[in-house]
This record gives sequence, structure tokens and C-alpha cells, in this order.
Amino acid sequence: MKIKKKTFLITGANGFLASNIIKTLVKQECLIYAVINKSLKNLDKSNNIKVIQQNLALPITKKFPKKVDYVLHFASSPNDRHSVSNFKHLMLENTLIDINFFNFCKKIKFKKFLYASSSSVYDDKKLLKKNVCKEAKISPPYNPDELYGFSKLMSEKYLDALNFNFIICRIFSIYGDHSKTIINYWNDLIKKDKNIEIWGNPKTNRSWLHINDFVDAILKVLLSNHDYKYFNIASDENLKLIEIFKKMKKFHKNTKSKVLFKNKEAGPINRFAKRKNLNTLNFKQKIYLVDWLKFIN
Repeated sequence: MKIKKKTFLITGANGFLASNIIKTLVKQECLIYAVINKSLKNLDKSNNIKVIQQNLALPITKKFPKKVDYVLHFASSPNDRHSVSNFKHLMLENTLIDINFFNFCKKIKFKKFLYASSSSVYDDKKLLKKNVCKEAKISPPYNPDELYGFSKLMSEKYLDALNFNFIICRIFSIYGDHSKTIINYWNDLIKKDKNIEIWGNPKTNRSWLHINDFVDAILKVLLSNHDYKYFNIASDENLKLIEIFKKMKKFHKNTKSKVLFKNKEAGPINRFAKRKNLNTLNFKQKIYLVDWLKFIN
């Protein structure tokens, strides 16, 4: 795929997902207009990165490029279960950020617009019965996962009404080195012989995709020739959370850590994706969690 010397406008540029995409693009001598709210963390210094500091929930006053090749919109409030449950006002702010930025982008010329949505837009009740998340426009009745899922779903609907050449990527669980996911957090606790908490029950499962595969998937979706509008960005490896703990514990032979199940809202029990559209682009997952766990100790 030809990436070299393309121009990108990327929001949420200092977040875990977008910052890793930027690292790959910089190596290809691409020019990045990196939109951040406050912190410069996770952004490497490079002459190819032009930082734009703008709170996208407010009227946009900073100078933006008038023309780029691609727009990648990743700006969002945190979507970990603690934030989703305890900071509901931030979940609704997501919709404000999205609509504000979508409307602003009417002034910018671009080839493709990629929106980072979430697996949380899928119907909670259906996920409890089936491991199916179809890559298509979501129709009523709607039952997304809490306010975060609702905010992302409403943004999808708004984007669909605009005359944009858009792609919507519904992102599932992503992990990797130096991330703040439960994978890394649990591993640190197990090293210290501390117990871990699992919200929900022993049957809760997720499909975890490594950040390197995530970046490959996003760039393949963005740069390949196709007519798809919706993609599930996820692993084809389906693991129960308790299985992940047991595998971690196996690599820390003398640990005394145990699992404590907490009766807290943890979202759907089953969240495993079909990724038919992504697979048609010849995406090949290279890293699997069961193998990666061997190397983080």
C-alpha cells in the first residue's frame, strides 16, 4: 500500500490508538496534522508532525489545513468500564465533539474520512444471545452499551447523513506494550501477588487485538480500494477473562494472586466480532494474546 508522503489530519493524536498510527505514518515521511486537547504525551517529536491544540467540544478557532489526503477522527472520552460507569457527562460530550468536528470538516477537502467508533454501538441483548456483530448500518430498535455506546451510535447516524466519503471502524478491545488496558494492569498486579477484580461473571469474554495488528488493519481499511462503509476492528481470538488470568498466572509460577468477581455492570457477556469486510482486504492477524503473554513478564 502506498502511504509515503501522504497528508493526514488526525484527532485524539496523543491517545494510545492514534499515536501508534502516527508512529507508522511518520516512518513513511507522511505529514501529520495532529489535533490534541492538552497533553503532548505519546507524541514523538518530528518535523513531520504539526500539532494543533484545540478542544473540539468548543468552537474551533485554531488554524487547520484546507486540504489533506485523509482525516482520521479518534478524539473521544475514555471508554474503559470505570469511566463509562462513573463519568456519564463525558460520554455525552463525545457526541458534541463529533458533531462539531464533522461540521467543521465540511470546510476541508479530503479523499477519505475515517471515524473511530466502538463495539459498544451493538445491541446488548443480541450480544448476550449471539456472537454476531454485523458490519452494516445499525437499524432500530437500538440498545447500545450504556451512554458511551449511545454517543458513538448517534455520531454514526449523523455522519451517515453528511455527504462525506466516510469509513466507520467499530473498535473492539485493543492492547499492547505500555498501554493502560486491563491486560497490562492485571499483569502488574499478578507480579506483586495481588488479587484482581473481574466485573461481571466467569463467562465474560472479549476479543483482544494487539496494537500492531490494529494499526495494520486501520491502514489497510483506509488505503485499500473497496466500497465498504463499516468495519469491525477486532481479533479473531475469543477468550474469557478468567482464561486470560489463568494464562497470566501460569507465567508467574509462584504468584498467590486470585480472581475476585465483582457484581458490577461489565457490558455484554459476549463481545466477539465477525470481521468479514476486513478479511476481504486480506488482513492477516500476526499477534495473538496467548502468545504475547509469554513476553510481557
